[in-house]
Amino acid sequence: MPSPTALQASPDATLDSWLTRTDWTLHKEASDAVETVEALREGVPVVSRSQLQAIKNTASLCGNPKTFRRFLKKRKQRRARDDKKKKAAFWGGLMKQIKEAEKHAKAAESEVGTLSASDKMRVVASYVDHLVAHCQLRSKN
Repeated sequence: MPSPTALQASPDATLDSWLTRTDWTLHKEASDAVETVEALREGVPVVSRSQLQAIKNTASLCGNPKTFRRFLKKRKQRRARDDKKKKAAFWGGLMKQIKEAEKHAKAAESEVGTLSASDKMRVVASYVDHLVAHCQLRSKN
């Protein structure tokens, strides 16, 4: 079994502690985004709860933020092609929020040290968890 100091020195433990310390900030920013970003605020009532859950599940499965943004971009394009303007705007707004979440990953990297793509995605996924939870609270579906 590794010594306690070896566990503290691992990059994963450091990122975990960073995530724990900044969880409230991620929660607050995600909640505020749902309330203030027009595309999200207007889109939440037309996006189903299962689609919201799919966002969260996909974020937890993606290996890096770029892959996740591609997933969101494809969803936005499909909705726009189907002439579902509010849904397309929602997915576009969500893409912009992911870019905002990536700023938190950069902040974590400046504090913790170099992060792998999957570690950056952990930060983004944590933000997405809060965002989806708030969307589900506001959802009428």
